[in-house]
Amino acid sequence: MKNDILVSVCMTVYNQEKFVNTAIDSVLMQKVNFDYEIIIGDDGSTDNSKEIIKEYKLNYPDKIKLILHDRNTGLIQNLVDTLNECKGKYVAWLQCDDYWVDPLKLQKQIEIMEAKPEYSMCFTARNVVDFSNNIIRIERYPNKIYTTKDVVNGFIPSTQTIVLRNYSDLGKFLIKNKSNLSDDRLVAYYCSLMGDIYYLDEITSCYRESGVGIWSSFSPQKKREVRLERFREFYKILGIEENNINLIDRGLYEFHS
Repeated sequence: MKNDILVSVCMTVYNQEKFVNTAIDSVLMQKVNFDYEIIIGDDGSTDNSKEIIKEYKLNYPDKIKLILHDRNTGLIQNLVDTLNECKGKYVAWLQCDDYWVDPLKLQKQIEIMEAKPEYSMCFTARNVVDFSNNIIRIERYPNKIYTTKDVVNGFIPSTQTIVLRNYSDLGKFLIKNKSNLSDDRLVAYYCSLMGDIYYLDEITSCYRESGVGIWSSFSPQKKREVRLERFREFYKILGIEENNINLIDRGLYEFHS
């Protein structure tokens, strides 16, 4: 890998053989005026995912680096192990059942982040698609700058759209709080403490409701139950009791190291 990498694309894989080609190809199609690397962490896949990413590595040996686990380590551990290999000033995050649709995605977001050092993260609107890439709905956010208060109140930027600054302590924070399985909420919270989060109101990516991934396989009732439990765990991290939720409105968002 070169030493002047500006962006590391962090990709996590687990048993996504049907989708991983689309995800990687969507990164390789990016038109940028800077150098970027692709770090792919496979979490002990038992399907053909590992063989597929090895083939990409053979074809792009200077662009792609693989982190191959012999066994399943869990969502957050795989993410952290992959993040730890990211050398860029910025990290773009993409799970391998999702994909990008705008070839200028990285270029647009990096221009914003370079011009606005006060922002910790940039995210965008997205399409939600089915197993066959048919659009189910379009998801946009209110066009505003997002803060820690928004994250505490439930806001999570669309994971497959985000570019964040490469914070050296993010991995430690995720491991410390890995009992909260909502890795996207933890990443958003940590970044919001470092700076505001910028929203680009353009569709750059697709989130797949395939029924294969962990979240998309849940029923609506199960999703509600999991959301509630994750919120409880999240508030434990913040030191906020459920019966003391009014603390949110007072701006108590201290990060306990």
